[in-house]
Amino acid sequence: RTPSGRIMSRFSGDLSMIDKVFSFRLDDFIQTTLLLMSLFGTICYIVPEILPVLVVGLVAYGFIIVAVDRTNRQAKREANSALSPLMTNLSETVSGSSLIH
Repeated sequence: RTPSGRIMSRFSGDLSMIDKVFSFRLDDFIQTTLLLMSLFGTICYIVPEILPVLVVGLVAYGFIIVAVDRTNRQAKREANSALSPLMTNLSETVSGSSLIH
């Protein structure tokens, strides 16, 4: 059995790691977003004819992101439902082993 102190220590260690990594990831995200916005702005200023192509491309990209996200969620659901009988059988076997001993 795991003492509650170990669980709390592990949980706080994981949160500490998330705090450290999250700030770097957020900084990278903000810098990349601002860089892309300035890049698109410069391109549209120099070549205004590209603006409709850019808008259509961004909308298509948004639709693709939504479709991939839905597909991934469905695949995870199907994987979990396929593993469910195996996990149930395993947990029943483990809980029944104490009755045998």
